[in-house]
Amino acid sequence: TINSFIHNKVERKLYSVLGLSFIMVTITGLIDLIRYRIARSTTDTGLFLRIGLFFFIIILGTYTLKDLLALSKIGMKAELMQKLAYNDALTGMLNRMAFVEYEKEIAIQSDGKIIFVQFDINNLKKVNDVYGHSEGDKHIIAAANVISQSFGINGKSYRTGGDEFIAVISGKKYEEYFEIAKVKFIELINKYNMEYTP
Repeated sequence: TINSFIHNKVERKLYSVLGLSFIMVTITGLIDLIRYRIARSTTDTGLFLRIGLFFFIIILGTYTLKDLLALSKIGMKAELMQKLAYNDALTGMLNRMAFVEYEKEIAIQSDGKIIFVQFDINNLKKVNDVYGHSEGDKHIIAAANVISQSFGINGKSYRTGGDEFIAVISGKKYEEYFEIAKVKFIELINKYNMEYTP
């Protein structure tokens, strides 16, 4: 439908460029042939053909470069769309959709050595009700930063819901990495709790 229309439009444009270039090379070749037959010129009998080939190469090169730039733009847009699809807008963390995709990967590849840690923020509804949603958002962002800085170093961390997060640690040293992350997490939470004033 739309894709086939775009594909047909691109194909027609390519054929018209190729046709124009071929006609140009043919005409310049004929000019050289006429020059040779009529003028009986033996010096540089391929001058116009070389000029035609030169323009042929320039036209095709320009068309190819335009296509490469267009493809590069499409690639950047696709990358941005993927980032928007898999990253949480508020915290910048990977989101629930990214977690579901990761679950599929580890179901196939995992050797069973993996730790899932689930978090939620206590009393977030009370913070939202008393201080407003912007204050609640600050808590969510702070929680995301703490989880990312502790569990995200040797694993992956996700925001899977309003105040829900999941961290995943896998690999040969998963238990060691979990202990390191746990210590760092407690340290960062205590620091935040001491510094925070609504």
